[in-house]
Amino acid sequence: MRMPDTGLIITSCYNIALVQLSEVQSLTFIPLHSSLPEKQKIICIEFIRDNHFIELKLKECSRIPHIIRTWMRYHEVIAEDWERHYKSRITLSQPQSGSTMLVELDDVI
Repeated sequence: MRMPDTGLIITSCYNIALVQLSEVQSLTFIPLHSSLPEKQKIICIEFIRDNHFIELKLKECSRIPHIIRTWMRYHEVIAEDWERHYKSRITLSQPQSGSTMLVELDDVI
């Protein structure tokens, strides 16, 4: 399985937001079928050296990549609060093919 497949499973199972960073593609995953909990949790991982993931701790208001398109197509109405909650943090410019969309060092604790 690839991260776009497993990211939505992880977020829907644990009711969290997941940010996945890599040199190829960076995405934000949010649950498809649940409402935004009172206390939200966001986990950020980066794929490095083409063979493993590391966890990064993001600052409270750091920028995050765009939400995966699959979520836009298949989410339930009850899950729309997730998008509204993180909308202000989502990077407006999309990375071009082959470019890196990484969180700035100032955004990492």
